[in-house]
Amino acid sequence: MSVKTHPIPEDRFMDYVAELNRIRDGVDLPHAACCAFLLGSGARIGEALTVRIRDVFAPDGTPKERVTRNVEKARADRRITVTFPWQYLGGPIVAWHGWITRHRAAGPEDFLFSLRWSGGPISRFSLHRGNRRLLDRLGIPWRGVGLHGLRKTILRRILADQIREGRSWIEAMRYCQQFVGHDRLDTTIRYLVDDMPTDNPDMMRRIFGAQYQQTAQSTDEG
Repeated sequence: MSVKTHPIPEDRFMDYVAELNRIRDGVDLPHAACCAFLLGSGARIGEALTVRIRDVFAPDGTPKERVTRNVEKARADRRITVTFPWQYLGGPIVAWHGWITRHRAAGPEDFLFSLRWSGGPISRFSLHRGNRRLLDRLGIPWRGVGLHGLRKTILRRILADQIREGRSWIEAMRYCQQFVGHDRLDTTIRYLVDDMPTDNPDMMRRIFGAQYQQTAQSTDEG
């Protein structure tokens, strides 16, 4: 039986971020760098593992303010560019980029998150195992969090921030939808359903009404 993916507990989020930034060398560096990218960009695992150096770093080696990634499961090939929070999550990524540049002479077209001299991307199993070590050291139960839990973690924090900024639930969810690259709003809703207040029938009708309106438009256009 599969385990439902869930985000990192709210009260442990900054502990996890601090642990990522603590790692600047050693065997856990590539895993910490990739997890930091997952958390800061909202990428799926496969999207992060296929990011190339040119998508994240300028030709002179400086980090780009806005990073670019492919979008999986889209109807057509497309890419998303988002502002990356380098001041909070950039430490391990910059350290890892420096390591592969020095030791592998990695170029702009190489994968950023690679453990092989051949240039192939890091394996998902290796990344899962590395993230599990990070969570274990912090005493955070790793079962159920996994790597997709990082995507849920940042998405729910973005939702809360948008609400604090005064946006409606629909506006906030559409912002989240664009950030992570979901084709459909109902996919984003499934991510955020646990954070929705259910004691406001009018709000719920607006939320799901927007979902069904989008579905109807997609059907008509098809």
